[in-house]
Amino acid sequence: MVRLFTLLLCICAWLAGLEILPVAAPAMATPAAGEQATADVAPDAAAVERVLAKLERLTGVSRKRPVAARTMSKAEIEALVLRKLGEDYTEAEIREETLILETLGLVPVGTDLKRLVVDLYTEQLGGYYDPDSGAYVMADWIAPDLQEAVMAHELVHALQDQYGGIGALQARVRHNDDAALALMALLEGTATVAMLAYMTDSPVEQVAAIPGIAAMMRSAVRQSQGQAAVFARAPAFLQAALLFPYLEGTDFVCRLMETRTFAQTLRLVEHPPATTEQILRPDKFLATPPESGRPLTLDETHWRELGRQTGRLRCWGQFQLAEFLKRGLPEADAVGSARGWGGDTLVLVERSDGRPPLVLWLIAWDVPADADRFQAALSAWSADAPRLVARRTAPDTVLLRIGDGSP
Repeated sequence: MVRLFTLLLCICAWLAGLEILPVAAPAMATPAAGEQATADVAPDAAAVERVLAKLERLTGVSRKRPVAARTMSKAEIEALVLRKLGEDYTEAEIREETLILETLGLVPVGTDLKRLVVDLYTEQLGGYYDPDSGAYVMADWIAPDLQEAVMAHELVHALQDQYGGIGALQARVRHNDDAALALMALLEGTATVAMLAYMTDSPVEQVAAIPGIAAMMRSAVRQSQGQAAVFARAPAFLQAALLFPYLEGTDFVCRLMETRTFAQTLRLVEHPPATTEQILRPDKFLATPPESGRPLTLDETHWRELGRQTGRLRCWGQFQLAEFLKRGLPEADAVGSARGWGGDTLVLVERSDGRPPLVLWLIAWDVPADADRFQAALSAWSADAPRLVARRTAPDTVLLRIGDGSP
């Protein structure tokens, strides 16, 4: 699990003023009996044992087996990110991803996406839990006063893995962008709430009940993100996608914990949310059965006269749809228009005549009125945004054609 270190820095700064909130103690409180302070933590077996013991006390979740630990240098971290990218994505898949983001206007044309991701993760990674080896790894340059928070967060991922098998879960959603982001939101939201409990020495249910906790974290990020140069200059879409699992994930977990214990919430890794719509609208996840987007497909009849399909069909979901719509609509209109999302699939189409590629994006809506509102909102689409043509294909579906030499 890659740690978004800028967010962790912001949370630590925010926690410094936490006495205004209704929690039991200030950040980094005195350990309980039997727990030793870890202000200068080296990630050895004894340090991991101490942090796990405190997490168990505050969350009510017990480990099933020990967790190994080690450190890595910045050069080793960069090599790791490159290796993981190579294992998870072929060069063709990275090219496809880049062309989609460029066509949608979400990154500048010519972006070296692979290099940008490596730079972002090298800058942002403070530590991570590796589900393949079951070990916790800490970046060796992390300041001692932040090591404990990083370790607490990562060891929650170790607990999640022991109860739900993170590696298998991630493999299951490998080709569903929306489901992968929803899973990340559950994992990171759960770990963030537990980390806040750890840092304040407070019962986790008490921390989850703090009103507007994610909104306060979001404000702290906006005020402090300039501390990280690569993150600060990254395209807005990538910033939002990196922050979503932590901020919206925390909101989601706090909502679930209104009626669940932390232990029950952590066990949801066995049956995680399937869409970002469920993260943004927890009532969809809490319904019986959970409400999820319906599967859609595009076939050759949609692009035969335009060019050839490149890569796979993708599901982007409500969150990424809203982020795209922000390219051409005011933020409130973009978020509101995406709210009726009921399923989607998109595909990259490359032309044989050398013209820029297209993205075809079929979107289903909960009811026809949602499709009406979406098309009405598109009437105000900005001329500075990627060129977009919308066609109603059914009462509750709209097909977007994006590209054609657009800005």
